[in-house]
Amino acid sequence: MRGKLKFYVVLVLPLCLFSCTETQYIKSTVKSDNILDKRFPASPGVGEAVFYPPVPLTASSGEQSDDNLLRDPGFEAGLAYWRVSGSTPEECYRFERFAAFGDLCCQALSAAPGNVFVYQEMKLAPVSFYSFGAYVYSAGNTTVVSEARNTSNGTVVTGDSFTGPAPAWKRISMGFVTPRDMDTTDSIAVGVKCFHSRENTPVLIDQCFLRNIPGNDLLKNGSAEAPRAEAPREEEEKAPEWYLNGKEAVPVSPGYESNQAYNLSPLGSKTSKLIGFVFSGEKLLGRTVWISAMTKISPQTAATPEEVRLSLQLAGSSEEDSWILASCPATGVWAEVNLLAKVPDTDAEGTGVAPFPVVVFERPPGVQGEVLIDEIRVLPVPQDGFDGGFTGAS
Repeated sequence: MRGKLKFYVVLVLPLCLFSCTETQYIKSTVKSDNILDKRFPASPGVGEAVFYPPVPLTASSGEQSDDNLLRDPGFEAGLAYWRVSGSTPEECYRFERFAAFGDLCCQALSAAPGNVFVYQEMKLAPVSFYSFGAYVYSAGNTTVVSEARNTSNGTVVTGDSFTGPAPAWKRISMGFVTPRDMDTTDSIAVGVKCFHSRENTPVLIDQCFLRNIPGNDLLKNGSAEAPRAEAPREEEEKAPEWYLNGKEAVPVSPGYESNQAYNLSPLGSKTSKLIGFVFSGEKLLGRTVWISAMTKISPQTAATPEEVRLSLQLAGSSEEDSWILASCPATGVWAEVNLLAKVPDTDAEGTGVAPFPVVVFERPPGVQGEVLIDEIRVLPVPQDGFDGGFTGAS
């Protein structure tokens, strides 16, 4: 190179992605100050710009691991294992250029003001955490969001989202927990939704993943299936697992899809309480937990007091110290109630001793009819992301 030092500029034009059949470039006269990436064969002249599609990603073994529950997560078989819904589902097909992984990806076009949902329906375990995600590329102003839907009642949980145009592939993800009655609901649909495009520009989707996130139930006997009366003699000296108004709670029959449940009986003019200890120690300090329970409460009239409440609080604390309350629906049939709450970093006294969180069901005075509670779960929420949970179809 002689004389003056020559400079170059490289700009990314996403729309070339869908018009170029081979490596081509479009020239325009601009002032330039960057050097062309050596990975492309063409070199522009001085003061010219070269527009290229986004650079494909290098395959990651972490995103293609065996624990992925989706079939054909990279669209190598086109849409054979995928479903498409929305106002313009016909504008979704496999794309053979610039895949993030492998040879193919999915191209979805959302015509304003329509939307396209590319998804798979999955039978998932009840009250379990899952992580879903995908690599996406938005060439224009389309909004892209990770989404999970309960196909039985239409409940939706959404995760990461962004609106293009984007300079390269982007990874979006979400975390969610399934409802208790997954045995009776159809399935959970997980996928990528594209909508609100102002330019009719396409979105690329590649290498989706769905994984189960293991979580241990922090409650003992939340299903009420091991009554103390039938416990071996050596177990008789242990503390009760559930208390009803200061005494050991004795399960009754029948329960939710089981033989037994806890009966939150009335206590005259006082609030009746069913309490279960969460023996977790320091492992739960500062953590968020997901509480799920099935309740069967007689329907209330307009003149009766508020419905049964669910709360999480520290053992020995007053009602005013409860963390987040949830109302249990009085439908007369089994229904799911959920609560998301965070355990304090230390106890209220500041002693440094790990507190004992307790799950509390409260029945105010005047509530009529039978109150049954079963299938109680307390699960620590995954720390790498959580966007919400589903309630049951009941």
